[in-house]
Amino acid sequence: MSDSSLTRLDRCLAWWGEFLLSHAGWVLIAAAVLTLFAIPGALKFRIEWGEDILLPSGRSSPGERASLASRVGGVGFLIAIVEGGDFDNRRRFIDEWVRRLNEDQEIRRRNGGEDYLRYALYKLPLTFFEDRRLLYLEPSDLEDIENRLIRRLDQERTKKNPFYVDLEMEEEPEVDISFGDLQKKYNVHRFREYYSSPDDRILAVLFKPARSISDLDFAHRFMAWVRDTADAMAARGDYAGVTVSLGGPVAEMIEGRHAVRQDIVTAMAVLALGYSLMALLVFRRFRPLVLLWASSGMALAWLLACFSRAVGSVSLLSAFAIPATLALGLGWGLVFFRKYLTYRIRDNSREEALLKAIAYEGRIVFLSGLAAIAASLALLRFGVNDYAHFGLLAAGGMVSMMLAVLVVLPAIIAVVERVSLMVVIGAVPLIQSMVWRIPRGRAIVLGGLATCAMGVALLFVSLRCLMQPWCSETERCCEDKPCCWTPEEFEYNFQRFTAPEMKTDKVREKLSAIVPVSYNPLVVLTDSRPELQSFLADLRKLEKDPASGVAGVGSIFTFVPTDQSEKLKIMARIDQLATEENIGFLEQRVRRRIEETRYLLHPPEISIYQLPLSVIRAFSQEPPGTHRLTEILESALSRLPATINESEWRQAVSGVVNTLPIGEVAAALGAARAHQDLARAAKAASEPRGKLVDVLKRYHDVYLGTVAYVYPELDPLYGRYSMGLAKRIDALMEKHSGVRVMGLPFDLADTLRSVEDRWAQAMALAIFAPLVLLLLCLRRPLIGWTTALVPVAALCLLLIGMAGFQIKWNLYNLLAVPIAIGIGVDAALRIYLRYWEENQIGAVQTILMSAPSLLMMLLTLLLGFVGSIFAEHRGMASLAAVLLVGLLFAMAAAVVFYPALLQTIHLRLQRR
Repeated sequence: MSDSSLTRLDRCLAWWGEFLLSHAGWVLIAAAVLTLFAIPGALKFRIEWGEDILLPSGRSSPGERASLASRVGGVGFLIAIVEGGDFDNRRRFIDEWVRRLNEDQEIRRRNGGEDYLRYALYKLPLTFFEDRRLLYLEPSDLEDIENRLIRRLDQERTKKNPFYVDLEMEEEPEVDISFGDLQKKYNVHRFREYYSSPDDRILAVLFKPARSISDLDFAHRFMAWVRDTADAMAARGDYAGVTVSLGGPVAEMIEGRHAVRQDIVTAMAVLALGYSLMALLVFRRFRPLVLLWASSGMALAWLLACFSRAVGSVSLLSAFAIPATLALGLGWGLVFFRKYLTYRIRDNSREEALLKAIAYEGRIVFLSGLAAIAASLALLRFGVNDYAHFGLLAAGGMVSMMLAVLVVLPAIIAVVERVSLMVVIGAVPLIQSMVWRIPRGRAIVLGGLATCAMGVALLFVSLRCLMQPWCSETERCCEDKPCCWTPEEFEYNFQRFTAPEMKTDKVREKLSAIVPVSYNPLVVLTDSRPELQSFLADLRKLEKDPASGVAGVGSIFTFVPTDQSEKLKIMARIDQLATEENIGFLEQRVRRRIEETRYLLHPPEISIYQLPLSVIRAFSQEPPGTHRLTEILESALSRLPATINESEWRQAVSGVVNTLPIGEVAAALGAARAHQDLARAAKAASEPRGKLVDVLKRYHDVYLGTVAYVYPELDPLYGRYSMGLAKRIDALMEKHSGVRVMGLPFDLADTLRSVEDRWAQAMALAIFAPLVLLLLCLRRPLIGWTTALVPVAALCLLLIGMAGFQIKWNLYNLLAVPIAIGIGVDAALRIYLRYWEENQIGAVQTILMSAPSLLMMLLTLLLGFVGSIFAEHRGMASLAAVLLVGLLFAMAAAVVFYPALLQTIHLRLQRR
């Protein structure tokens, strides 16, 4: 290039080429050794799909979330649906299944094995709750019962009076004391013995994992353990016909990870097969294909090894960067090798051809790679952990592919050429032979018209798209109105694109008919039961608001009613009314109703320890290793009333502790000392059994009954809804500093807020960071600005294309922006360098002479993206669709807009 604007970069590339030629063997040996060391790390590269895949960096640290999850178990259940056989057979199957799992869990604990199961919910002591059902009524409803009985007694007494004469035209209706309205309000079947459908044809079991299911390897082992036990039982003859289906968040995450892995494997297979066929058609030999895959394979191994060592694992969102960056690197390698062969065909020596290929392609790869890296790192501005991982993985992929093209591939070519293994083939029969000779004046006219047409089209269509929303006549959002959006608006309904169609969807549907348990509840943790009770009191006020989005709240107070003493006083008045009044004159059916009511008027107060152990654990924090403490408290206090003083409490607990073997006491203390707050409590007494009593007191006050679940009214994957719910819960948390809330609605709301707040900044940074780099690297500022206009024009065209196809931005497909910028800069640089290298030829000639490289890059990138279009995971398919649209429009901007603009600017500069 006679008038070079890349002098400094040219000198660096020339020096690198000379160094590489003289040390090619050592460079290749070093690359091979690094690859051997990287392979074990690359094999450890894992793709995860946990509930915190989009966790904002400012909400909580992974360690804090893991600590909270270890206390309450993983967020979500493994849900089992049991069908087939008769009802008794299904009940016996579930009873034995849970019993065998608990026994196996105890054996594993004694042997130091891994904890899988925290508890299993499937059965309640029906008689216990039915005999105390009046305690679950509100005090106002109990007073209503009392008033109805008084009024009904007055009516009956009046009717029995022989001197009673009804002077009114209409007889006063009898007061209803069947209390059917209250039975309907509180649901007569509020507590069912088994979690079953209304027709008892389906039974459900909810298995709570012992720790976070973000570790999908643990989730897979947990699910396999539960499934294998069920399969072994179902194979027996006494449970013939019984079938088990597993679902819930645990199964969905495992199935989702499998689907995403299959999607990535499919995308990589399509890329590998298509790329190999294209390389064979271009070079007509296997050796170039082997060299290209060897260099790219080494770079991919380095990338995966470095990232697995630095991060450990990535979620499916970050994994989307792998096929895209690999496709870009393979395209660079293909064009580099073609450039080298082109120089060899022109009777250049091996050394000269390699030096020229490094000098020419090195400029493009280096600058376009830097632009893509800068745009990828702009994703860190979003403040979302997984966006940061995607940006780092994409940037690392660009660096590794740059090393593959500028270091490994030239070294391989140099070594292979030295041992005479390379066979130089004939001319590559691509488009470069079809150079049209168009006069300069006509090119100027065409360029000017193309530039004006492009500008007018961009201005008109962009303004129209931004000002006029698109509406869907089939989709309804709120108030029975069509959903409308503008192209720059985000997609907030995550149900449309996050999860693939899963087999476990049927389990979700069947569970909804059995128990009202949300798949994605908010988990509330407090430091004491009074604090939780205060928070729930404020939450109930919010729950009464129809717009609150809270469907219900589950806590220990759902089973242990509050204000029991006040309710018992009202019950005593009702009982006194029935005993003091002479009700012998009443009809038999009325007396029977009153007697049935009196039967429920003398329940003992319900204590937390009278509940089943699984229910206690469901609403308690249980740090790892402390499960035995819960069992000791339950056995010590199960027969005591709810209101006892501390001395009575200690006396009851000490009585049980004194019966324990000293070895078990030591084991319980050892587990307690692993937790800081319990370890402090163990220092109060000097004797081991006294220490254990102090630990149990602390455990009782801080951990038991201090967990609640807030069930959303809608699926939290409706992002707008989650944002509103999280905002209301946040307002309550400001009044209760000791309350911690975790769950998918909060994570999703924080992520969306972070993206909304920083969207403009991150996108501006993604656009202007490559522009600044180009200005620093190019000596001609005006040419640098025009080169940077290509990705900007591509983004405008991408916006238009998305609007035309009614594709909305979402948390997945916006990641296409940095890759589209890299593609646009790559295409612009190829045309820019070709234009100056050929002494400022016309725009059309520039396009035609750049066509082979652009076509190879286009086809390679298409192969990298098209494999994901039909991905089972809809988020990945959405990203691939936007990448394809962005690729086509980036190429259109580079081929149609940029050459004409470049020639127009150059001619104007010449006239000056």
